[in-house]
Amino acid sequence: MSYKEILQLKQESDAPKRGYMFEQSLREILPWSYRPPITASTSSEQLDAFFEWNSWHFLVEAKAKKKVITAGSHDWEDFELKIRKRKGQCIGLFCSLYDVNDEVLRSAEMLNKEGFTTIVIAGAVWIKLFESNIRISDYIRYSVFQARSKFKPISDDLDKIKDWVFSRDEINLKIHAICTKESSVFLRRHKISHHENVYVERKVDENLASFINLLKPSKLNSNVKSHTHDGKLYSSDRGKPKQITLVRDLSGAGKTTLSVNLSLDNDNYFGSVKAALQNDIDCFIDRLLDIDDSNGLESLLYVDKPIVFVIDSLDESLANAQKRKEVMALIKGIEELNNKAKLRGLLCYPIMLVFTIREDFWRDWESTFEGLEKHNLKKRFSYFNYEETILALNKYSNSFNYNIKTKLNKQHLDILSHPFNLQIFSEAHEYEGDVYIDDVMDDTVLKLFFDRKKDDIHKRPISGFYPNILMALCSSISAFIAKSCKNEVSYDKVISIIRNDYSSLSEVSDLIVKNLISEQIIVRDTANTRMLRFRHMKFVEYLTSYYIARTLHTSNNPKKLDEMISSLINEGFLSIYYIHEFIRSICKAEFYELYENLMEYYAHSSEYMKRLVHQKRLFISGGEKVSNLDIDTIEKAMARGESEVCWEGFFVIAAKNNNRDKKTVLNAFDMAWKANESRVDRWKILNKLSQHKLLLEPTVFKSVMASNSTNDWYSFIDGVILAEQFNDFKSIMDEYNFPCLLKHLALKEGSEWTRVIQLLESTYQGQKYELGA
Repeated sequence: MSYKEILQLKQESDAPKRGYMFEQSLREILPWSYRPPITASTSSEQLDAFFEWNSWHFLVEAKAKKKVITAGSHDWEDFELKIRKRKGQCIGLFCSLYDVNDEVLRSAEMLNKEGFTTIVIAGAVWIKLFESNIRISDYIRYSVFQARSKFKPISDDLDKIKDWVFSRDEINLKIHAICTKESSVFLRRHKISHHENVYVERKVDENLASFINLLKPSKLNSNVKSHTHDGKLYSSDRGKPKQITLVRDLSGAGKTTLSVNLSLDNDNYFGSVKAALQNDIDCFIDRLLDIDDSNGLESLLYVDKPIVFVIDSLDESLANAQKRKEVMALIKGIEELNNKAKLRGLLCYPIMLVFTIREDFWRDWESTFEGLEKHNLKKRFSYFNYEETILALNKYSNSFNYNIKTKLNKQHLDILSHPFNLQIFSEAHEYEGDVYIDDVMDDTVLKLFFDRKKDDIHKRPISGFYPNILMALCSSISAFIAKSCKNEVSYDKVISIIRNDYSSLSEVSDLIVKNLISEQIIVRDTANTRMLRFRHMKFVEYLTSYYIARTLHTSNNPKKLDEMISSLINEGFLSIYYIHEFIRSICKAEFYELYENLMEYYAHSSEYMKRLVHQKRLFISGGEKVSNLDIDTIEKAMARGESEVCWEGFFVIAAKNNNRDKKTVLNAFDMAWKANESRVDRWKILNKLSQHKLLLEPTVFKSVMASNSTNDWYSFIDGVILAEQFNDFKSIMDEYNFPCLLKHLALKEGSEWTRVIQLLESTYQGQKYELGA
């Protein structure tokens, strides 16, 4: 629909038809956000159209009468009554194909002064819109601005609107340029060339979009929020929206990729990003003065967009005192901006702070954010779901030019559903064409990546630089970085490591460093080209683990493990759990003799095992699956019979996520049950077993029969009822002489045992009862 077609309606002589067609034309031409303009009615009134756009609600009155509309006419009075009844919760849009008189405009101006925003589009305005070709959305946006600031109901100087629209474009470009400049160091370091082609939006993107939308300036100028349902308008008090979002997830979940993506948006908001490691992150507040003298507030109101400032990887900044001060200064700066915004009549300043952090380092920062109003996105996107995995695979394979020929099974999809794994897998197979992955998926993706890099050495041969030296050198560099607790190393230091450890390669040391850079194992720092870093923190964890495993293998003494961990690993910089997991994985693949001794050492380390089982229960609660290596280690440790390890270990092994077979779960039960005889809550083990329908297995049944705890019996009976195993229960009871069992239990004193006997009898007879009664 065009302005020209609206003007052509004047040629329609049939008045009712002309009115109907004018209403239809308005519904087609008006802008809208979620649903197109629709008619609505109540018991006492008819609304020609009602719609939402730009976070505003509009009530439309459409008139196509040739006679000039006056303020005393039913046409205007009915419209004015509808607007007043809404108490300022919607914008009135009075559209007339023909002219209205000056009294109508004065009445509309009075409505604006009273807080009932009203816009009139009538008569010659349609001709001017046609001649100027100004978009109706720009006209309405400008008219709302005029109605609320100057109370003017009609905007007939379209040249001013053109200048205003052009000014909006200039402001957009200016703010975008400032935000992009602030992001430049981060984006040069972390944005991959394929980003726009491979990025997959997930639920976390949807959540963030909804949080950010609440901070649009147009939503902040009212303390009342409204919505429509079945043509009726509802309103309620609006509180200040949260301005802090914490994105907490595990390593490799895609937090940095998410940060990159947030910084690139310029359509819905102005995105900017810095790494937490960068200096003076709180100075971003000062940059807002570069927008305008109001710290950017007037400009943001003008274009109706908020700012989103992302601080990525808090975990890498070690939570030192200086960095805490910067974060607190940033938050305090937002509070000061909020005070200025309130003087302007807004709920707060239109800005969102997004902090990303690895979940296993959250405790280091928890106190900093305690008591603050915030959104918590905790472990929401560790893995792609099935649909996202398929979409991501298509995007990555197209961008990296490979084609997986193997029919992917669940194991393949589980591994590649991890964003980091998929990226590294894609980099390892870039430009390889057809790829068959059956023979490589049993190993870790990181091992695959470095195996490919070892193969690539032969393509650019350097005399004396062999694949085994590549891994040894990279792990030595990583060990240096681990000790320094910062993912950076000078070019000269790498040269020094090569010359000290491999003197025969001194003459080609510069070529070797360039080779590592070429293979994208290490990259130059864009701010200082003499400084190098590993592309991913996962590389540092994997290669540091390789350094430890290689050193232990050389000494053939796994007892040195604790000493090496203590000297190399700062838990504020690297995850101790990933380090141990990588050590075991590397030893199993390359140093198997050491692996067997190491597993025994792990199993006998009480402190390590307690930490491991507690951590794995945390992972399980987030929907993760525990690795086979961890399960093997836990089983070995449980055999020692330590109560806490057996207790926690059972719940890890029995977790449905891990999909262990019946024999493994029952063996874990037996060890946990015997090691925790004194626990008053031992019955919880039976609750877990009931989920697997294993309560009537001989090992379990006999254990319960020997228990002197009524709670154990209650849990056992509840589980049988829940699983509806009445027939199996009766058969087993008959086999074990049910009357004799009851007589044995009757010898025990107390009303609780009497209740156990009653429940056993009713269950034996197949009668249900209220669980837990």
